[in-house]
Amino acid sequence: MTLTDSTSVFKIQAIKYKVPSNCFQPTSPRSWLVNPLRLNPWWLIFLSMLPAMFFSILIAMDQNITSVIVNRKDNKIQKGYGYHLDLAVIALLMIMCSSFGIPFYVAATVVSLMHVHSLRLMSETAAPGEKPEFLGIREQRVTALTAHVFVALSLFITPVMKLIPVPVLLGIFLYMGIVSLHGQQFIDRLLIIFMPTKYQPDEPWLRKVRIKRVHLFTLIQLAAFIGLTVVEEIKMISMAFPLMLMVMVCIRKFVMEKIFLEKELRALDDPLPPWHEMIRPSNKPLMPTIDSDKTKKNEQTVELISRSFDC
Repeated sequence: MTLTDSTSVFKIQAIKYKVPSNCFQPTSPRSWLVNPLRLNPWWLIFLSMLPAMFFSILIAMDQNITSVIVNRKDNKIQKGYGYHLDLAVIALLMIMCSSFGIPFYVAATVVSLMHVHSLRLMSETAAPGEKPEFLGIREQRVTALTAHVFVALSLFITPVMKLIPVPVLLGIFLYMGIVSLHGQQFIDRLLIIFMPTKYQPDEPWLRKVRIKRVHLFTLIQLAAFIGLTVVEEIKMISMAFPLMLMVMVCIRKFVMEKIFLEKELRALDDPLPPWHEMIRPSNKPLMPTIDSDKTKKNEQTVELISRSFDC
């Protein structure tokens, strides 16, 4: 509010947020229901199947990545997960949004993390200098429902929204993005690379995995992140971005398990189910069954590889 008022008081020429005068009608001259045969040639329906498949992969990955981050074990979620139900709801929403020509809905990563962070339960500190302990998440649906009701009510205050400068909105989104990085293990491991040993935090994964192996895992993740960013920014190959997400899954499943021990992957990342269960899910829990003989052979192979990296 202060930054918005300052643009008017000091007469700062800032780009204002553009809001349509009438939010209850389509922006283009058409009816509410989209007729694909009328807007485009009929053969475009078959031609669009390939990019639609890529887009479906992107939507599914985006939804699942957000769900996995929210439901990670560090958040101490007590209630069960609903990955398949979430995807079913997203699929129904995509059909509805496509019929009306409105943007698709998917779980927003930054907003979801901010919502979970706002529901954190911390212990009360009694002794001076004692840090509060994280107890869990206040799991309920009231806050999410209330927030979306207010989003719907914002349609009635469009004259006020036109006064909001775009830099103010971008600043809010930047703040939300930076705050949501707090507590992410990948960010913590990146900071540890530039941190002396005596100042490193007492994390469980640092006690279970050697620091060189932690740095190796972090650098592989960083290289994968840079690769995804390059593919997304180059317009000529940006269509392959959903396929690159599938490549990341294969790298995690087949490459990382050859380099790291199973106990190291359990400390640094959540375990993946067997490949046949990933393709054809079953009713069994998504935890891999451990074969002792196979595990010993894999650990011996990985130990030899780790020694070569240490050298």
